[in-house]
Amino acid sequence: MWLLIGSLMVYNLSVKDKLSKSNKISEKRLGKGEVRKLLSQILNKGGDIEFTFYAEKRMQERGITAPTVINVLQRGKVFDGEEYTHEGFVQWRYRVETTRYRIVVTFQVETQVIVINAIDFKSHLKKGEE
Repeated sequence: MWLLIGSLMVYNLSVKDKLSKSNKISEKRLGKGEVRKLLSQILNKGGDIEFTFYAEKRMQERGITAPTVINVLQRGKVFDGEEYTHEGFVQWRYRVETTRYRIVVTFQVETQVIVINAIDFKSHLKKGEE
């Protein structure tokens, strides 16, 4: 199901049905530990994983699957957030990386992670060498 959230068009992949949609957190900076805790709660105890249209397009181009994204979010290293502002809309974005992949995410509420981009470092390196 496609949804419009702020300026992002996202695809909703529901992990569990009964979720609270309160506590908007996209406009405040979270520490790395807070991001890790939210990801663990969403992925292990139930929450929504949403993919922006851009993320889905890049995933398809790069051969990155949803299970790969979930694996990176579960096991990857979380980096400090970066502020993104577009047309007055403020959003904090976080990188989660393994040695091969980078997943960029944001949160709207505590039960929802939005995947903004997915990068395969291996395929990026090959394209740069050509």
